[in-house]
Amino acid sequence: MGMGEAGGRERERESNELELSFFLCLSSRFDHRPSFSMSPLHVTSSVDQKDDCERPISTIVFIIAMDAEALPILKRFNLAEDSAFFPGLPWIRYHGFYKDLQLNVIWPGKDLALGVNNIGTIPAALVTYASIQALKPDLIINAGTAGGYVSKGANIEDVFLVSSVAFHHRRIPLPGRDLYAIGRRQSFSMPLLSTELQLKDGALSTGDSFDICPPDEAFITANNANLVDMEGWILFAGSSCCLRGRSIERPHYILESCEQRH
Repeated sequence: MGMGEAGGRERERESNELELSFFLCLSSRFDHRPSFSMSPLHVTSSVDQKDDCERPISTIVFIIAMDAEALPILKRFNLAEDSAFFPGLPWIRYHGFYKDLQLNVIWPGKDLALGVNNIGTIPAALVTYASIQALKPDLIINAGTAGGYVSKGANIEDVFLVSSVAFHHRRIPLPGRDLYAIGRRQSFSMPLLSTELQLKDGALSTGDSFDICPPDEAFITANNANLVDMEGWILFAGSSCCLRGRSIERPHYILESCEQRH
């Protein structure tokens, strides 16, 4: 394949992702919900990397923490529920097509005893792993809401292209293990999305508690994070590990809408 043809495929791939992202942003605005932000992750492998990179994206999985956050996408793309998705577990899948893309919207469902949404990193990690094994996606998108720091330039309905993610809720004060605990990851640059959708750049920090204790706050401040959430990091790191064995080289997005924190 010549360089010109390869460049054309890359531009076509980014154009398809841009179009999908554009409609996602529109779907949130049409429903009067906060708009989305995105963070791509570049996953590489040495096995059949060339062939896999040239394959167009066809299957997309959205991992979402709560049903209310999924509703705008379900309505916008008129997706249907899959009642046979992991029977006996609370996980929920909706699916359908947008042009030639197979869309799958999945969330961990609700706690069987308390009836509240299964939020946090553990439910997100489990349902993501199972979805990867079952659906073999080319692209994973974690969509939902996040807290945004006004002091870091985040406002309600802002859209961020996340440049890095970290986990502020795991502290291991031992040499080497401290960096493992934080698990900071840099995202893959997507300048076309950033420019065309006029997205802000920002860092995301994830934790399993809704409140933020002083050690968490100190880390978030030191990491210069604009956004905080309860699932993003595990989707970013976990899907990288799972997809690496499948020779995937694709961007993975963390979409976060912004709620204000001072």
